[in-house]
Amino acid sequence: MKSANIQVKSTFFQRNKMPILIGGAVVVIGGAVLTYFLLNKKKEEEKKTNSTTDYSVSIPGTSTASITPPYLPTRSGTTTPTRSSSSKAVVKYGSRGSLVRVLQRYLKVLGADLGKFGAKRDGVDGVFGGKTSRAAKSKLGKTVFTTADIEKMKQTLKTLGK
Repeated sequence: MKSANIQVKSTFFQRNKMPILIGGAVVVIGGAVLTYFLLNKKKEEEKKTNSTTDYSVSIPGTSTASITPPYLPTRSGTTTPTRSSSSKAVVKYGSRGSLVRVLQRYLKVLGADLGKFGAKRDGVDGVFGGKTSRAAKSKLGKTVFTTADIEKMKQTLKTLGK
């Protein structure tokens, strides 16, 4: 009897079993890592929007002081000041001058990013533009300020030595 030499052809999967398994594992792990980072980013964004702003200020020679802006709005829903004959809105979008510089210095103390404008390239340029408006809205909750607001900011800056 003759022995037959029968060759059985291996299938594609049998020939490439390890690379296919490794590739599948890489895809699964990559998906898990991507999902983890996306969920963490979403949680951080929610924390930023839900957290209250920390107004801690370090004054040389003293312990850490916590300041509260004197006119932070209560959550009543309005963001514009009440206008009476004694307190008219004096600083708003488009305003220019020293009163805007006071507002911008105050926003800088609160940690706002006002760009690289002005003499010291710190964002304090005396122009109430887009960056100042966004910073005021996020840090102070409003974009229109009265004389009384600006005077309180001046007093706070003087107290902090800024």
